[in-house]
Amino acid sequence: PDRPVQAHETPVTRIMREQRLRMAPCRSRRSHACRPSVQRSGFRDGAHRAALPVLASLVDKSLLATDSAGRFTLHPMVALFAAEKLAERPERAVELALRHAEHYARYVEELTPYLRTAQRRVADAVALEFANILQAWRAAVEHARADLVGAMVRVLQSYFEQRGRLAEGLQILRPALLMGGTDDAAERTRARTRQALSLLYYRAGDLGQSQLLAEAALEPATHCGERIALIGCLLNIGNCLLSRGQVREALERFEQALQAARAEDDRHGVAVALGNIGIAEKRLGNLDRALEHYRSALATERELGNQYAVAIHLNNLGALMRSRDPGAALAYLQDGIAHCRACDVRQMLPFFQLNLGLTELDLGQVDEASGHLLAALEHSRAAGQLQIELSAELALSDVDLRHQQLDSALRRLRRVAATARA
Repeated sequence: PDRPVQAHETPVTRIMREQRLRMAPCRSRRSHACRPSVQRSGFRDGAHRAALPVLASLVDKSLLATDSAGRFTLHPMVALFAAEKLAERPERAVELALRHAEHYARYVEELTPYLRTAQRRVADAVALEFANILQAWRAAVEHARADLVGAMVRVLQSYFEQRGRLAEGLQILRPALLMGGTDDAAERTRARTRQALSLLYYRAGDLGQSQLLAEAALEPATHCGERIALIGCLLNIGNCLLSRGQVREALERFEQALQAARAEDDRHGVAVALGNIGIAEKRLGNLDRALEHYRSALATERELGNQYAVAIHLNNLGALMRSRDPGAALAYLQDGIAHCRACDVRQMLPFFQLNLGLTELDLGQVDEASGHLLAALEHSRAAGQLQIELSAELALSDVDLRHQQLDSALRRLRRVAATARA
């Protein structure tokens, strides 16, 4: 029957009320229909507790749709209506938001074992449900669920690093630093969050924030036995010191990380520490020791199947061989680029492009070097990899000088100096 529009009704409410009158759904069905409104970009049938027959019923009534991948999606108008109804019940909205967060925290936590061996699989799985995971993360932070934040933070840090989305990752993860709590779960989460943010800050070139966060994580990580975060923070501190030229101090931190990793029987941690010790030994002029550490780290990571770490060690070997055997350096670096593309380790491409350009400059291949250096500059800027950007600019100033383009070289050098000081 016709019915006048109520004064408080929105257009969405009116249209959906009329559709309800045509369909005559029961009260329980309306309750079920509100649950999917907390989802983002669709969901699978295991994403909440509505039984599959209920979902099928909603599909039959065109309130839900399915795609070829078996995901359910709400019609936009239905989603708006369901959100309106849910907003009228704040306590129910919080309950559903936290149930949603718990589900996606479990989804993310189940990816943790693959962080060292199948980063592409992890990144693809996060990308598939990114909108829902982001919603879950924000709900967990808002409601101070340290258990959920701790379950997600390492995977999210890896995702943003793997995809070269450093600035976005920092913006999303930073609010978790404000969470309180004094129990073990809160302390463990603080250590993990600080370590994750420290690494993203380091990749983005902010050494001050990176070292500050890593040092702040050492005490909670030690107190609650969060060994992975402890090892990671020692490595991050060492990397920051190394970038500042404090090589012997960095080497001391790397040795501490190596000792902690061996005590934990953490082979990946041992390999990372050895690789970083190799970098410090190279800076000190101990090239034979550096080469030994690099090769040991590369062999271990290949055995473990950690494709990201394999790329790192190939890059470091190529950089080391520049002064010893440029031909071998080119082979390592070209192998590394092929590895990055085959394994989708895209965030390492600027490193290889930079070192290829530097090696070609050593060999006098200026035009080839210019192409690789410009690619490194473009990709590092897009990914927020400031240290690679500065190194590429510095090398391109050398290219300008060789072409007698003195004004261009001077502009580049001034930009590098100003940014490095900042």
